[in-house]
Amino acid sequence: MATATSKVNAVVAALVAGVQAAMLAFDTSGAVRVYEGVPMTDQPEDWLVIAQEVNQTYEAHAMVGSLGSGSLREEFQISVHIASYRGSDSPTTTTRARCAALAGVVDDFVRNDPQIGGTCWLAFPSAHAYRSEPAGEQNQGVETVCDMFVTCNAIP
Repeated sequence: MATATSKVNAVVAALVAGVQAAMLAFDTSGAVRVYEGVPMTDQPEDWLVIAQEVNQTYEAHAMVGSLGSGSLREEFQISVHIASYRGSDSPTTTTRARCAALAGVVDDFVRNDPQIGGTCWLAFPSAHAYRSEPAGEQNQGVETVCDMFVTCNAIP
C-alpha cells in the first residue's frame, strides 16, 4: 500500500515562485520582495511573506479507482503577510492603497491559476485583514499590513 504524501510543500513552492513572477511583472523595478516562511532583515518598503503559517486538515481515504488506497484529501490555508511602508510624510491611504494593490496581485495570480501550476486541485484567496500602524522605533512613517490566506484543496 502506497503512503499518501501531503501536497503542502509542492503548493507552497509553486505559490512562492508564481507570486514572485507576478510581483516582478507588476513592479518591474524588482523592489517588492517575496520571502518564504520568515522575512529577512533587509526589508524594503514593500514585501510579502508566504507560508509563515500553514493550517492543514486532512482525511485518509481508501478509494476504488485511480486514487487507490492510502489517498489523502487535504485542505490547507497558506498565510500571506503583505507589508507596505512609507516615510513620515505619507498618509495611511497611500500605504493602504499600495498594500491592497499587492494583495490584488496575489489574488489575481491564484484566480488565474487555481491549480497553482498543477500542484493542487483547487486554490482560492479566502480572507484579507488590513491594519495600519506607526512604523519604526520613533513612529517614523506608516506601515499597512494585510494578512491573507490562500485556501487549497488537494488529493495527493
